[in-house]
Amino acid sequence: MKAVILHGPDNYPNNYEVMDIPKPVCGDEEILLHMRAAALCGTDKRIFTGAKTKGVRKDSVVGHEICGEIAEVGKNVQGFSVGEHVSIANVIPCGHCPACLSGRENACMNRKAIGYEFNGGFEEYVLIPKICIESGNVVKLPEGSID
Repeated sequence: MKAVILHGPDNYPNNYEVMDIPKPVCGDEEILLHMRAAALCGTDKRIFTGAKTKGVRKDSVVGHEICGEIAEVGKNVQGFSVGEHVSIANVIPCGHCPACLSGRENACMNRKAIGYEFNGGFEEYVLIPKICIESGNVVKLPEGSID
């Protein structure tokens, strides 16, 4: 499958390329999302130019503003079905730090994110990890909303 691979902050604007990589295999606690849309945002620009490096992995798939159609659901995942359209809230709070416990998940110092710590949406299929599903970051969209 096709994916945009970020090789790191060096050599901008030649630090990423479109490559063929293996399609991810959906685990028992994951969702495999067939990408339908991925947008560029200011954070992506900062990643591509090397201005944001914290949590960004070299040789990874970036893109965290994503929505798509569920292609596979792990056998231990409940509440989601193949064919449903979903959007992913990309920042995954820890749920345990003082900021999270006071309702300020956006200020979580232990947060993880799709497109940084986990592969993002600039690929044909993206794995949505257990932590993202359990935190409520997989949001169902109305039928036909991304057609």
